[in-house]
Amino acid sequence: MLKRCMLKLLRTHILPIYILVVLTLATGISTTNNAYAARKDELKVLRVGVLYNHPIAENEKSIAEFSNFYATQLGLKVEVIRFKSLGSLMDAHGSARVQYAIHSARSYATMNEICSCLHAIARPISAQGSNGFRSVLIIRDDKKADYANGEKLRIGFSRKNSMSGWLVPNKAIENGDIPANDFLELGSVEDVVSAYERGNVDGYFGWVPTSKLDEVVSSEKVFGTIYNSRLQAEKKSTIVWRSKIIHHGPHVAHRSLPKELVEDLTNLLLNMSSRSPEVLDIIEPYFSGGFEQANVGDYNAISAVLNLSSISVPAIIDGRLRSTLQ
Repeated sequence: MLKRCMLKLLRTHILPIYILVVLTLATGISTTNNAYAARKDELKVLRVGVLYNHPIAENEKSIAEFSNFYATQLGLKVEVIRFKSLGSLMDAHGSARVQYAIHSARSYATMNEICSCLHAIARPISAQGSNGFRSVLIIRDDKKADYANGEKLRIGFSRKNSMSGWLVPNKAIENGDIPANDFLELGSVEDVVSAYERGNVDGYFGWVPTSKLDEVVSSEKVFGTIYNSRLQAEKKSTIVWRSKIIHHGPHVAHRSLPKELVEDLTNLLLNMSSRSPEVLDIIEPYFSGGFEQANVGDYNAISAVLNLSSISVPAIIDGRLRSTLQ
């Protein structure tokens, strides 16, 4: 008797409600999918901005391979637009004449401060898992006491336009994190290594790769271990200062793109190394380890180095980009 009552209750009340809920959810999902499809139809073409010397833009074959892969994965026509300078790429991306672009860390940090119209979605990692670098100051162990006591040492660096070799350390010097010394511009990393070998400098500015785990920073990793056989043959040395992480330049979407399309682009990049390694070789030939998610604040360190927070007005007016890097 009780069982029959329960079955009757299920048929007359609960089951219809369950069916209604399922139909409502299905309708909602269908409506959402239709809205997304409609927005993609309205977009018609995803315009991708790259520098003219990027491997994607190397020839018509690489452009076609990249465009066809993205079009197939996204269900959307893709057009690659080449730019002769970062400034023109930044201008076009900020004004939404391209909706997706590959930026340097410097160009994205600049745009992030002056526009807030872009969203970094993923950043590349190397085959060894490096997602960026830290600038470091390395001092010979027999000069550490002199450094600690404030005595001026001879510190070598490559060039004044080097991000890792001078721009990042110079900000630390201005902030008082690195004391005043005799800083010597030597011309190249090779010149820095040679000067250290000959004993012409007591230390030098270099860089070490970082990873997602950001394990202990070691002087054995300086310059990516390329010069280890020469540098480690010298007297022992120690890292006495290190910067915050400077991440590799990201892939960036304009905020006008539908949220679902941005998610599709992000997933496409995060799964690129397993889904299509041959296309990855075109997109990021120097960082063949794939991609990891970009996070808010990843490029604040670059912003601080370039003093971009001092910008108080929009830099994009009538499609023209005011220079913030003078």
